[in-house]
Amino acid sequence: MKALKYFSILILPLVVYISFTSKGWLTYIPALVFFGLVPLLEFFIKPNKQNFTKDEEKIEKENKFYTYLLYLTLPIQLLFLAFFLFAIQEPNLTNSEIFGRIFGMGIMCGVLGINVGHELGHRNKRIDQLIGEILLLT
Repeated sequence: MKALKYFSILILPLVVYISFTSKGWLTYIPALVFFGLVPLLEFFIKPNKQNFTKDEEKIEKENKFYTYLLYLTLPIQLLFLAFFLFAIQEPNLTNSEIFGRIFGMGIMCGVLGINVGHELGHRNKRIDQLIGEILLLT
Protein backbone atom coordinates (compact mmCIF):
# COMPACT_ATOMS: atom_id res chain seq x y z
CA MET A 1 0.00 0.00 0.00
CA LYS A 2 2.92 2.33 0.70
CA ALA A 3 3.99 1.97 -2.92
CA LEU A 4 0.75 3.49 -4.27
CA LYS A 5 1.95 7.00 -3.40
CA TYR A 6 4.48 6.65 -6.21
CA PHE A 7 1.62 6.86 -8.72
CA SER A 8 1.34 10.54 -7.81
CA ILE A 9 4.01 11.23 -10.45
CA LEU A 10 1.30 10.54 -13.04
CA ILE A 11 -0.20 13.90 -12.13
CA LEU A 12 2.58 15.41 -14.25
CA PRO A 13 1.44 13.94 -17.59
CA LEU A 14 -2.13 14.92 -16.72
CA VAL A 15 -1.32 18.60 -16.21
CA VAL A 16 1.00 18.64 -19.23
CA TYR A 17 -1.85 17.18 -21.31
CA ILE A 18 -4.02 20.08 -20.12
CA SER A 19 -1.25 22.48 -21.15
CA PHE A 20 -0.92 20.96 -24.62
CA THR A 21 -4.65 20.99 -25.30
CA SER A 22 -5.46 24.41 -23.83
CA LYS A 23 -4.84 28.02 -24.60
CA GLY A 24 -4.21 31.06 -22.47
CA TRP A 25 -3.06 30.75 -18.87
CA LEU A 26 -3.82 27.00 -18.80
CA THR A 27 -0.70 26.39 -20.87
CA TYR A 28 1.19 27.32 -17.69
CA ILE A 29 -0.63 24.82 -15.47
CA PRO A 30 2.40 22.46 -15.12
CA ALA A 31 4.52 25.33 -13.79
CA LEU A 32 1.75 26.52 -11.49
CA VAL A 33 1.19 23.04 -10.07
CA PHE A 34 4.81 21.93 -9.67
CA PHE A 35 6.44 25.25 -8.78
CA GLY A 36 3.47 26.70 -6.88
CA LEU A 37 0.92 24.21 -5.54
CA VAL A 38 3.29 21.36 -4.62
CA PRO A 39 5.72 23.57 -2.64
CA LEU A 40 2.74 25.23 -0.94
CA LEU A 41 1.30 21.85 0.06
CA GLU A 42 4.65 20.92 1.61
CA PHE A 43 4.04 23.60 4.23
CA PHE A 44 0.86 21.88 5.35
CA ILE A 45 1.66 18.17 4.94
CA LYS A 46 3.69 16.74 7.76
CA PRO A 47 6.69 14.75 6.43
CA ASN A 48 7.09 11.11 7.37
CA LYS A 49 10.50 10.81 9.06
CA GLN A 50 10.23 7.07 9.63
CA ASN A 51 12.62 4.92 7.58
CA PHE A 52 12.15 1.29 6.62
CA THR A 53 13.42 -1.34 9.01
CA LYS A 54 16.16 -3.61 7.61
CA ASP A 55 13.59 -6.32 6.89
CA GLU A 56 11.19 -3.89 5.19
CA GLU A 57 14.05 -2.45 3.14
CA LYS A 58 15.01 -5.92 1.89
CA ILE A 59 11.39 -6.68 0.92
CA GLU A 60 10.98 -3.33 -0.87
CA LYS A 61 14.25 -3.75 -2.79
CA GLU A 62 12.89 -6.99 -4.23
CA ASN A 63 9.53 -5.41 -5.09
CA LYS A 64 9.31 -5.14 -8.90
CA PHE A 65 6.52 -2.55 -8.66
CA TYR A 66 9.04 0.29 -8.49
CA THR A 67 10.95 -0.98 -11.51
CA TYR A 68 7.78 -1.35 -13.56
CA LEU A 69 6.68 2.15 -12.60
CA LEU A 70 10.04 3.47 -13.77
CA TYR A 71 9.67 1.50 -17.02
CA LEU A 72 6.22 3.02 -17.52
CA THR A 73 7.79 6.45 -17.76
CA LEU A 74 9.51 5.62 -21.06
CA PRO A 75 6.37 5.20 -23.21
CA ILE A 76 4.75 8.13 -21.41
CA GLN A 77 7.75 10.37 -22.13
CA LEU A 78 7.98 9.30 -25.77
CA LEU A 79 4.24 9.73 -26.28
CA PHE A 80 4.33 13.23 -24.81
CA LEU A 81 7.38 14.17 -26.84
CA ALA A 82 5.50 13.26 -30.03
CA PHE A 83 2.35 14.97 -28.73
CA PHE A 84 4.41 18.09 -27.98
CA LEU A 85 5.76 18.24 -31.52
CA PHE A 86 2.19 18.32 -32.83
CA ALA A 87 0.83 20.62 -30.11
CA ILE A 88 3.49 23.24 -30.73
CA GLN A 89 2.48 23.47 -34.40
CA GLU A 90 -1.13 24.37 -33.66
CA PRO A 91 -2.06 27.44 -35.69
CA ASN A 92 -2.80 30.80 -34.07
CA LEU A 93 -0.90 30.14 -30.83
CA THR A 94 0.40 33.26 -29.14
CA ASN A 95 4.03 33.49 -28.10
CA SER A 96 2.92 33.12 -24.49
CA GLU A 97 1.00 29.91 -25.25
CA ILE A 98 3.98 28.51 -27.14
CA PHE A 99 6.22 29.32 -24.19
CA GLY A 100 3.75 27.70 -21.77
CA ARG A 101 3.71 24.47 -23.78
CA ILE A 102 7.50 24.47 -24.09
CA PHE A 103 7.77 25.02 -20.34
CA GLY A 104 5.42 22.06 -19.74
CA MET A 105 7.51 19.81 -21.97
CA GLY A 106 10.62 21.04 -20.19
CA ILE A 107 9.18 19.94 -16.85
CA MET A 108 8.35 16.54 -18.35
CA CYS A 109 11.92 16.21 -19.62
CA GLY A 110 13.33 17.27 -16.28
CA VAL A 111 11.21 14.97 -14.14
CA LEU A 112 10.75 11.92 -16.34
CA GLY A 113 13.69 12.29 -18.68
CA ILE A 114 16.48 13.37 -16.37
CA ASN A 115 15.40 12.20 -12.90
CA VAL A 116 14.08 8.78 -13.91
CA GLY A 117 16.78 8.28 -16.55
CA HIS A 118 19.45 9.06 -13.97
CA GLU A 119 17.90 6.66 -11.45
CA LEU A 120 17.81 3.85 -14.01
CA GLY A 121 21.40 4.60 -15.01
CA HIS A 122 22.53 3.56 -11.52
CA ARG A 123 21.02 0.11 -11.89
CA ASN A 124 23.13 -2.96 -12.73
CA LYS A 125 20.90 -4.52 -15.40
CA ARG A 126 21.67 -3.43 -18.95
CA ILE A 127 17.94 -3.06 -19.82
CA ASP A 128 17.52 -0.60 -16.95
CA GLN A 129 20.52 1.41 -18.13
CA LEU A 130 19.28 1.34 -21.74
CA ILE A 131 15.85 2.68 -20.76
CA GLY A 132 17.59 5.31 -18.64
CA GLU A 133 19.75 6.35 -21.58
CA ILE A 134 16.72 6.66 -23.85
CA LEU A 135 14.98 8.81 -21.25
CA LEU A 136 18.06 11.01 -20.94
CA LEU A 137 18.10 11.46 -24.72
CA THR A 138 14.62 12.95 -24.65
